[in-house]
Amino acid sequence: MRASDLDRITELEIELFGMSAWSYSALSDELGAPGRWYVVAQFDEQVAAGDHPVVGYAGLWFDGDVAQIMTIGVAKSGQHLGIGTKLMDALIDRAIQLRAQAVLLEVAVTNEPAIAMYTKYGFESIRVRKRYYQPENLDAYVMRKLLETTAPVPADPIFGVAKARGETAEANTIVENRYKGENVTAASPTSLVRDQVFITADQLARELDNPALRLIDVRWQLGVPDGRERYETAHIPGALYGDLDTQLAAPADPAHGRHPLPELADFQRAVRGWGITPDSEVVVYDAVGGTSAARLWWLLRWAGVDSVRILDGGITFWEAQGRAVESGVNTTLPSTIELTGGHLETITAEAAGEFADEGILIDARASERFRGEVEPVDPRAGHIPGAINVPTFSLLGDDQRVRPWEELISVFEQAGVIEVQESGESDAPWPNTEREIAVYCGSGVTASHEIAVLASLGIEAALYPGSWSQWSNDATKPAWTGE
Repeated sequence: MRASDLDRITELEIELFGMSAWSYSALSDELGAPGRWYVVAQFDEQVAAGDHPVVGYAGLWFDGDVAQIMTIGVAKSGQHLGIGTKLMDALIDRAIQLRAQAVLLEVAVTNEPAIAMYTKYGFESIRVRKRYYQPENLDAYVMRKLLETTAPVPADPIFGVAKARGETAEANTIVENRYKGENVTAASPTSLVRDQVFITADQLARELDNPALRLIDVRWQLGVPDGRERYETAHIPGALYGDLDTQLAAPADPAHGRHPLPELADFQRAVRGWGITPDSEVVVYDAVGGTSAARLWWLLRWAGVDSVRILDGGITFWEAQGRAVESGVNTTLPSTIELTGGHLETITAEAAGEFADEGILIDARASERFRGEVEPVDPRAGHIPGAINVPTFSLLGDDQRVRPWEELISVFEQAGVIEVQESGESDAPWPNTEREIAVYCGSGVTASHEIAVLASLGIEAALYPGSWSQWSNDATKPAWTGE
């Protein structure tokens, strides 16, 4: 594919995909993005005659581990002539040349001809992504074809592979040098998933001089109002300060909760103030194991910022290792980034009340609050009917780092959130769930951390932003107590 092909491909996009069509600008950005490989199909006789109309096109993205089919399309006038097969052959051959472990793709659940073709190629459906295609609001199958490898690959690397269709090309931008010289192909599949969400202190220390790095200190915890003062006293070199109460939440309101989601325009002003651009590599941290910083991780991901990670163990573990800190206040030039909301799922109070009927509703608060034995903050004690309790702090070790993969799998399996599936010749257990998951807490902050931990296992979950602080303020809503 060449830039001169893009006018024709833009026409085919509209013909084939309608409202979901990529624009000329998006196609141009995608064609030049790192890790991409695009081809076009043309008829030999027309090429020989000096005419080169594109009748089909396809492309993939290789992230160092798996190949993601970004798009494949054949003009309606050229369908049923084997062109799609030739394009698929080219993509699969390229993935093999790149030594990809697997090829992933998404396809609308209603697109039976495409599903049949992918199945013929050995692709298997591994999960459903709800409302993946917008604005049509269509579900998609995530399909996977394993290549010549004995190691398992992530079932759905939701933060490692961008959506192939339905997001902007900006949201599809791969972040280069993520592993700073480490052997990505030799890394374990479990670490490849986890490293999309959490960054270790060792990794961050190697990236402090990266000009694309934006480091945000979210020094907040319930009942401790001096976050800014603690930031100014000691923070990781280069870090900027993020205020959870004023920048990561709208004003408290009994009808909406203690930390309602901020208005997009207000959050965009904060993000611009931190100098974050589409090319930034954002790392967020706090002093409570990431349980506060995860709110910023979630908001940035929700607003379309792709490269966001949480420092595992936060500044507490960083300092325990004897690493340097600095005092004072850092500033930076503002950016002009444009954010768009809705990239991560949320549910309303009404949906939360019915969620456990079909899905799994997780309460991330401490067990005694879930059981209704104590309630130090909100009007009523107890939990939303049907919820199960997985305290987010139970997912952390004594050093405030996220517990190892196998231990997390065990916690969620025992709680009934997941089942464990066989993982080939790897000793690492892999999670599997057929039900949708949503998480809430007291005010939607620590629930974000549990969503991040689930994401580090390759599992998607929605957030109930109002959480118990909204639910308990509505006397018409029931509250359960006990286990």
